[in-house]
Amino acid sequence: MGVLGAIGVGLVVGTLMSIITEYYTRWGKVCAEHYPPVGTGHATNVIGGLAVGMQSTFLPTLVLAAGIWVLLPVPVCTALLLPQRV
Repeated sequence: MGVLGAIGVGLVVGTLMSIITEYYTRWGKVCAEHYPPVGTGHATNVIGGLAVGMQSTFLPTLVLAAGIWVLLPVPVCTALLLPQRV
């Protein structure tokens, strides 16, 4: 795969994370307006906001983990991790 493959996987991962983040945070989309403030109290609103926050981080975490898993066998940056001989 090499360096160009790593660049390609990085671009795909970054694009997917951007699309997923925009889906959860852009006002006017389903998820941003799915949990309107309810009349039961402030704690319920906070819990609803935390739930949306947890949902919004789940898919980007999976996408990032998949990108790392794909690039694990590629020895692109191993020269940076090894000690240099002088």
